[in-house]
Amino acid sequence: MSTSSSIPPVQRKRTSRDLANAVDLRPRDIFDLHGVPSSTLHEWCTREHDRLPSSLIPGRRGKRGVRLVKRKDIEAFIEKFRTA
Repeated sequence: MSTSSSIPPVQRKRTSRDLANAVDLRPRDIFDLHGVPSSTLHEWCTREHDRLPSSLIPGRRGKRGVRLVKRKDIEAFIEKFRTA
């Protein structure tokens, strides 16, 4: 019988996203484009008044899921507070 190999299993590589044409943005994409941390983005999406519109795709089997924000919504939201 052979012993287990010392070579680790192949890890899935994420493909790079074309952020210039993306309509729905993940928190990491928003951080790359605008510098907004994910904790601040979560606060904006879950507060009671003046909420940032977003959609949450729940994860399966106890995983966190993915929050998506439309590009036009995040840019309008940031611009509204930039001018104030």
